[in-house]
Amino acid sequence: MRLSCLYRSLRNSREIIRNKKLDNIENEKMKNMNKTTPKSSEHKSAESLQFLDLNSGSSHAAPRSKVNFFALNALDPIIDAGEGRLGAWSVRLIDQDRQGAKRFELSRDGLNFATCVVAWEEETAAEMWSAMAYRQALPALDKLLGCPPLPWLVSLQDETSSATLRERWGSSLYEPMMREFTGLAETIAWAILLKGQAGRASAPGGVSEPDVSGVGFPDFPLLPTDGATLCVGPCGLMTLIRLSGIRPPEVSAINDGEIEVGILTSGKSGIMLARFQNPGTRRGELIFDMPFHIGLLDPGERYLTRRGHSERRNMLIVVMDEAGRPLGEREVTLSQETSEVLERIVESQARVSGEAGWSRRQHDREVDDFYKRFPDPTRIVDRLFERAHVRQTIH
Repeated sequence: MRLSCLYRSLRNSREIIRNKKLDNIENEKMKNMNKTTPKSSEHKSAESLQFLDLNSGSSHAAPRSKVNFFALNALDPIIDAGEGRLGAWSVRLIDQDRQGAKRFELSRDGLNFATCVVAWEEETAAEMWSAMAYRQALPALDKLLGCPPLPWLVSLQDETSSATLRERWGSSLYEPMMREFTGLAETIAWAILLKGQAGRASAPGGVSEPDVSGVGFPDFPLLPTDGATLCVGPCGLMTLIRLSGIRPPEVSAINDGEIEVGILTSGKSGIMLARFQNPGTRRGELIFDMPFHIGLLDPGERYLTRRGHSERRNMLIVVMDEAGRPLGEREVTLSQETSEVLERIVESQARVSGEAGWSRRQHDREVDDFYKRFPDPTRIVDRLFERAHVRQTIH
């Protein structure tokens, strides 16, 4: 039996951090920022980066509040060393000595996937912007629009590598990977900006201690490092599973075995239980508990597509190894009752997240409460299924 829950490990880390004197660290950070970045003083307290994708021409704001601060800490040694790995991604920093802007490359499956630049000082930013625009053969873009407002992040994907990965993975896996790339590029950009270039303070021992109160999680869940994530939104339902040292019976249970699904709530937050097992044997049994809240998405995406009265909702399940290589996928159909319960929970979440004063910290507290009441769901999984609002077995 195996349980992998990202939220519980994050909860434990949050509790450790909350017990420290974060206010003093934050005050010291602000002092250091004032001392170390006089040339870019107007950007030192920036709350958002402008992210421009040079391949598609699309742009969006990348607020600091949506950066996972645990990922920021994990990036510290990579930023210091100039290279390293994060899950299935390889990161390499270029122009280490350049002030005011930094260039970095992201690779996956041995392919150089994209080059990115984060900039925060005007003189260097203008030079780097022109270089990236001309590299994409977009001199007109440089002349017409000029350099984006600081601070900014631009990405340029290698089209050959992108096409190779799309063909290798298929569209159902490529789109989540692109969302993962976007979230990772934003996190690396903020790590660079906040660490050395904008004076992010470090606690003794070199462990950065960001202010918990203003930091949350990415809009779209990153592919789990070792566990399962339930993605709920206008694109449908998707369970992403990535496990280290996954065994053939476990792969078989996910791809072909029997699935038992149950949905619980803690406050307005939902928790989907999923038990995978091979019929007639407990070999390869896997149990996942996956919190979800539609309020983690942008306001315009807090909904599920409408379905006909007689229609049922489908859920795509994708399994990968620790390197992020796909090991299979299957689409399952939820029962009418399960579909209706899920929709009622999501509608309630969308309503409450639209109210003044709601923040994702409320979702975190509700999930924390669940794991305080049930610290080890594997020991009482049958009892939890009995408490579920709905329970379904899928063959």
